[in-house]
Amino acid sequence: MNPLFSTYLFLLLIPPIITSTLAVYTWRHSSVQAAKPFFWLIFVITWWGFGQMAVYLCGDNIFLATWAMKILLLVINNLGPVLLIFILQYTHREKWTTNLVVWALFLPEFIFGILLLTNEAHHLYWTRIYLNNNLPIAPVTFEFGLANWASLIYSYLLIGISMALIVHWSLSNSASLYRQQAVALLISVIAPLAASITYILGFIKIDPTHFAFAVSGLALGWSLFRFQFLNLMSIAREVVIDGMSDSILVLDIQERITDINPAAERLLGLSASQTIGKPAIEALAAWREVVEQYLKTNTALDEITIGEGDLQGWYELRISQLHNKSKKIVGRVIVLHDISEQKRIANALAIARDQALESSRLKSQLLAKVSHELRTPLGGILGYAELLHDNTLGSLDETQKEAVGQIIGSTHYLTDMVNELLDEAQIESNSIKLKLKPLEISAMLEKVVTNLRILAAQKGLKLITHIDPQLPKTLIGDEQRLRQILINLMANAVKFTAEGEIRLDLLKAQDHHWLMQVSDTGIGIPKEAQTYIFEPFRQVDTSLTGNNGGTGLGLSIAKQLVELMGGQISLKSEAGQGSIFTIMMPMIEDPEKNL
Repeated sequence: MNPLFSTYLFLLLIPPIITSTLAVYTWRHSSVQAAKPFFWLIFVITWWGFGQMAVYLCGDNIFLATWAMKILLLVINNLGPVLLIFILQYTHREKWTTNLVVWALFLPEFIFGILLLTNEAHHLYWTRIYLNNNLPIAPVTFEFGLANWASLIYSYLLIGISMALIVHWSLSNSASLYRQQAVALLISVIAPLAASITYILGFIKIDPTHFAFAVSGLALGWSLFRFQFLNLMSIAREVVIDGMSDSILVLDIQERITDINPAAERLLGLSASQTIGKPAIEALAAWREVVEQYLKTNTALDEITIGEGDLQGWYELRISQLHNKSKKIVGRVIVLHDISEQKRIANALAIARDQALESSRLKSQLLAKVSHELRTPLGGILGYAELLHDNTLGSLDETQKEAVGQIIGSTHYLTDMVNELLDEAQIESNSIKLKLKPLEISAMLEKVVTNLRILAAQKGLKLITHIDPQLPKTLIGDEQRLRQILINLMANAVKFTAEGEIRLDLLKAQDHHWLMQVSDTGIGIPKEAQTYIFEPFRQVDTSLTGNNGGTGLGLSIAKQLVELMGGQISLKSEAGQGSIFTIMMPMIEDPEKNL
């Protein structure tokens, strides 16, 4: 065999060996969206290399060379459409690759294919085949005709469009990593294109295109293994906005990092070139525990910490699946949203809340202690004052008796105030224990209004009471606390009513409840005051209520006691129209008393 021919054949093997390797690698990544057109692109290039060898191996056998050329051209003429489809998907224009567009791209090549197979009938693809003995290799020579030139022009047109799309995508993409990928793709397209044009124009006698594909293969291989561009094609780069403050990482189905935005680079202290293409467990070795925890997690919403000491940050971690157009999972997107400031505020609020609770507890303890300590001397003052007032310790004149009466009144006022403070402290500390016993409704009502009748009569007010006949005579409850609630509400009604009436109704309600309703014709409570009237130490504006004193604890204690007994208290009032306080309590009947 001619040594030159043997060397040439050996050189012809290099491009298809390179491209075959790339084809195998691409097939293993066939789940990636743009991998299929890329595989067919590599297949066409590989076919070109092996087909060219087949043509040369035919030697001077015109018949075999003719069919080898036909089979070669049937495939390689599709390079233009396949390349364009690949570039459209690679540059995220896959929506253009509809079935109609794909058929339209391949239709001219289908027509050229028919002309190629039937060339002997019309000689439009090549006009003459002859042996050129002046050529040292492959003496069978083809003089191509109009159909071949039309096919070449169509292919070069599509290749030119593909190059323009690559350049446009590269210039519009701010990531240097993707611009480098675009350069590698341009080299892979330009090299065989330049070689083919050089041969067609007659500058070289032997077609060097297949050798140029060796350069293309090296460029594509460099892009595949250095830039991992095949892993990026289906990972929706357009959703990763470089200006986002959230850190975003994209992983493929093999848990390799395929994309990372600038915020994530700053957070991790790693560049895109240091992470892209590497397994997450390797690239993020400094955060191995976090990576391992979420390595196989497809969806998640959690909070994590990154860093230590003053550099520690809190992040909301969100993991979502990525799907291709076939709904197949192709990877995951990980978003880290910085919530460090919110966490610091929440921690500060928690500390402030704990401090407030502790302060409230200490205040309650202080109130309870002070109230307890005050009750003893107040009881002594009241006792001696009453002895003096009753002449037990000797006779007093009228002036002295009036002064002692003032002492007794003031002592009662202070005793009531201390009792309210003590009740409030006990309620806040959850130390009040209810004493549930059978109670007679009518007897409890009489005890409530006994003293209030005198106060109402002194102001010229009517005091009306009513018990619903349907209400059981005996119920289970804490009589002392119920009387305390009613006395508080009735005393307020008397205090803030100048004329008219005070009414207390005890009613049976539906659904095993009963009502205590206190109504008056007094000054009423403004709408804005109704929002805080049940809060501790809050009172209605004194310009409306006058100088009636009090601690502002009465209604607060009443509400808390009602709720402690499983009831509800409500208020209906308008300024100048009086007020209606309604208490709904669960009905617990005494089975023995109602027999």
